[in-house]
Amino acid sequence: AMTCYQQVFGGQLHLMPISESSMKAKFPEALQSQILHGRLEHGNFVILASEMCGMGELKKGNSIRSKTMANNAAQNCSFISSTTSLPFG
Repeated sequence: AMTCYQQVFGGQLHLMPISESSMKAKFPEALQSQILHGRLEHGNFVILASEMCGMGELKKGNSIRSKTMANNAAQNCSFISSTTSLPFG
């Protein structure tokens, strides 16, 4: 989803898989390719994301966590409105 957001909004995308983190030894091999932390920065907007939903199985409802940051509430509301039809996954 983060690469899709980058294509839509532009900006600088930073992705950190578990395998490149200092915590990699705490995770099984099967999870090493998952994104521990993703960050897309564009102008006043920052989108943070992670593929981590815990060590359990993926269930509907535990697969999306997002955070948006903007300089003010109006910018945040505008951004959220513009992304409601984008894929989250």
